[in-house]
Amino acid sequence: MKKFLFLIAVIGLTFSQAELSWKTTHGTYGEGEVRLQSNKIKVTVYPGYLDVEEEAEIQTLGETPWGGDANSLEIFGDFSLPKGAAVVSLLLWNGQDLLKARLKDRALARQQYEKVVDRNTPPPPRPWDPALVEFLGGGRYGLSIYPVRQGFSRKIRLRYHVAAEVTTRGVELPFSTVIARAIPGDRNAVIETSFHPGSRKEGFTLGTATGLVKPLALPATYLFATPQDLRILSQNNAVGITTSFAEGGYQGHYISLHAPLPAAVKNSLQSFASLKQKPSLTAEIRKGNETMHIDMTCSGKLDLCRGLAFTGKASAPFSARVDWVVHSGGSEKLRHTQEFPMADQAKDSILAILWAANPASYTEKTELQRGTRYGFVDATASLLALEEDVMNAEDTRRYWDAGVPRLTDAEIFPSDTTTGFSANEILFQFNPNQNPNPNPNQPWVTSLAAPEVRSEKGISGLLRGGNALQFHLPENWRSESTREALITVVLFGLDGQELGRWTLQNPSEGLLELRIQGQVMKPGLYLLRVEGASLRTSHRLKLM
Repeated sequence: MKKFLFLIAVIGLTFSQAELSWKTTHGTYGEGEVRLQSNKIKVTVYPGYLDVEEEAEIQTLGETPWGGDANSLEIFGDFSLPKGAAVVSLLLWNGQDLLKARLKDRALARQQYEKVVDRNTPPPPRPWDPALVEFLGGGRYGLSIYPVRQGFSRKIRLRYHVAAEVTTRGVELPFSTVIARAIPGDRNAVIETSFHPGSRKEGFTLGTATGLVKPLALPATYLFATPQDLRILSQNNAVGITTSFAEGGYQGHYISLHAPLPAAVKNSLQSFASLKQKPSLTAEIRKGNETMHIDMTCSGKLDLCRGLAFTGKASAPFSARVDWVVHSGGSEKLRHTQEFPMADQAKDSILAILWAANPASYTEKTELQRGTRYGFVDATASLLALEEDVMNAEDTRRYWDAGVPRLTDAEIFPSDTTTGFSANEILFQFNPNQNPNPNPNQPWVTSLAAPEVRSEKGISGLLRGGNALQFHLPENWRSESTREALITVVLFGLDGQELGRWTLQNPSEGLLELRIQGQVMKPGLYLLRVEGASLRTSHRLKLM
């Protein structure tokens, strides 16, 4: 395959900032910087999304403080992806072996990771594992790799999918060297681009945040200096993908539609704007015999109106036709019909995963814990690679230089993972029908069986007033808060939204109240993450 080499300087800050570093796990606590020894990215271009494999070798820098163990350092931190992206697979180099991560219950994955790290014991000889990827919310992911020796490196290869976006420039496919962005300093990255057989080779340009745009040759290899944000722009005014599954966990019909405002619609809206009128805009999408009406009214300047970005799943097929309807003064002023050129990709699991990863996607029925069902990292499921997850010799040779295999069904919630929530895994739960509130002046005060219950994890709590969680903290949490590194407590909803973040320092008598600002805790599942210098754990809360 012929390759083409280009050198491009890229500057931009549209991805949120993140950072990776190292810290000691045993002895005197210390942190330091890391360096990216190598960075390779393979991008496969589909009509409406990207399939990305990113390889990074990360080296520890500096010196370990006196009393700290230099042979059991941990690489940790976070990286960012566009919202709606999905992390689906991870490889970790383990000497001459390759470890393939499994998707596990979030709390269990963290528990198994910490069992290997074993921060509270003298450092024994360390195995070359594990690696952990967790969802932090808002497009941010936590990365932990253990152990690494001072001055040495660990290597990973990550696979993730990124959906198209509609901007003022049209339909764009955003991507970035996400690991490189999380490590300070200049470096080069090799990015190999190719096309999926179902995509057209022509019709794409490569754009940067500085405005540089050039035709994108597929396949081609690019060398980027100080890589930041890139955009692959589709020259098609409308991009549509559809797929379906007749059975199994993905069963249903899926569609993805991306298009800027058609010229006729934009002209109509501009004519009303010149008359200082405020028309409404609706996009009508059909599934089976039903028509859905999507409000597309732009509240800001017309030049900033981006267009349609729709992803849906239904029991009946979607139509490739979209009607744009402009209303003003209670009557229809314009109806513009647009036929999307559709790429029908049979059993396209990537489209199904991106639908599941997008909290704004259309669905006929609510599906909770989508990550565990569709196979990607979310607030309920994490990727964990342990020494026991070694690939066989044939697969190791196949994937040593390139590629990240998909997760198999056996690797999504394997036999050592619970797919449900047992009582001893839940902090406390609330069911007003089974446990009537004895005090009407304090609604939502209850727990598993009594006003105050201590779980096997040493935590007890109450829910007060619908928006306050009150905890009696275990002794190890309280002792941790007196060290040089404070404890951080973060509460997430299952959609990944961060509901609250608190820092603990010498809590009085181990009692802590976490108050959620601006909203009421509704029945459902929540995640509580606790982090300190030598403490990292996740707990689940279920309100019924």
